[in-house]
Amino acid sequence: MKKIKKALCVLISAVILYSVCSPAVYAFEDGPIYRFAVLSDTHISKNDNDENFIKALELISSEKDTTDGLIIAGDITNHGEPQQIKDFYRMLDEYCTIENLAIATGNHDMGQLDPSGPCRANQIAGRNAALGMDSDKIYYSVDMGGIKVIILGDEGNGSNICKITNEQIDFLGKELASGAADGRPCFVICHWPLMWAHGNAILWPIVAPGGCLNISTSATIEKLMRQYKNTYYVSGHLHKGLKGNNPFIDFGSVVTQSGVKCINVPSLGENNRAGYKAQGQGMEFDIYRDKIVIRGRDYFTGNYLTDYVFEIALNDFDCSTLVDAAEQSGGLITSIASVIENTAA
Repeated sequence: MKKIKKALCVLISAVILYSVCSPAVYAFEDGPIYRFAVLSDTHISKNDNDENFIKALELISSEKDTTDGLIIAGDITNHGEPQQIKDFYRMLDEYCTIENLAIATGNHDMGQLDPSGPCRANQIAGRNAALGMDSDKIYYSVDMGGIKVIILGDEGNGSNICKITNEQIDFLGKELASGAADGRPCFVICHWPLMWAHGNAILWPIVAPGGCLNISTSATIEKLMRQYKNTYYVSGHLHKGLKGNNPFIDFGSVVTQSGVKCINVPSLGENNRAGYKAQGQGMEFDIYRDKIVIRGRDYFTGNYLTDYVFEIALNDFDCSTLVDAAEQSGGLITSIASVIENTAA
């Protein structure tokens, strides 16, 4: 009996060491291949939002063994002031231990109260330092272990309106071609939603422009994204709480707009206007072999919002390419229990 116990201890120790040291273990059938935490509209401004953002970062970081990346979809600050930008990136540096990061800018970040100020340069400098980049563009892409995340941004200085130049559109087309050509999931992150998606015409009336991208830009992005099977457009801006689809007024958090799957992320730092209105909301994206499951979550408490779960099928996708990329990068989520079960089998 002692020999059996000793052998079992050795086996478990070896399994634990292997699971920690070798990210290439693919020891589960039903679990996600990747998991991303997705937040928006943190609105850092030396108020309760700051402490609440820290709560969210601490929670996400405590789960770094099962979270492969953090995406923030813009309005990271309230007014784009230099101190607010410094505070945001300081908190990110001090409280976030997630390595894969993607951060978009929103209308508040670009100095909507002072369009002529230094907000753009400060934002780019802070982002470059946080992500180890060297770019003077507000738009860029990152590879999160085999998943491409493409960040779009405002190249104008309008109060709320997002200007996307032809150069940025060309960049998007090239990045989609390289990131989504084989059917691999690819995420386009822009603070502003596409025209008409998520009921933005009502939540942000047309008489006050800036609630979404304009018709021409929306149509161009939709045309590019429709060329690929599994591309997803992720936005914030509306402060629209989590909500399912409505047959009359579609305030849905996950909708299809002109053939493009669109996902709108609630505000973390502010109360939301429709649907589930509480602060602290965000989303968790779980990418499986055949689907993406999006779960609403309260990032202040850690509780999952079980009434807000959305599934999107992956279309004609050979998941082996994703698994291979994840194995090479360490992006697979694994657990000791599943490794032991697989070893015993």
